[in-house]
Amino acid sequence: MAEAGGQDFFLPFDTPLRPGQQNDWRFCDRCFVLFYWPHNADSDCAAGGKHHPHPFNYVLDHL
Repeated sequence: MAEAGGQDFFLPFDTPLRPGQQNDWRFCDRCFVLFYWPHNADSDCAAGGKHHPHPFNYVLDHL
């Protein structure tokens, strides 16, 4: 859990997918952003080269 602007939030990872959610989001441990893993081959990392994914599979709500 983290705190931003006085509010707590939680970003689920490695959980079963529910309707309205999208998985395959990863955290790059070089540039510290979330990126969509299926597009890793064509996404550049701000730290240079391609993103380096942390092993957690984050799940985001998706409309």
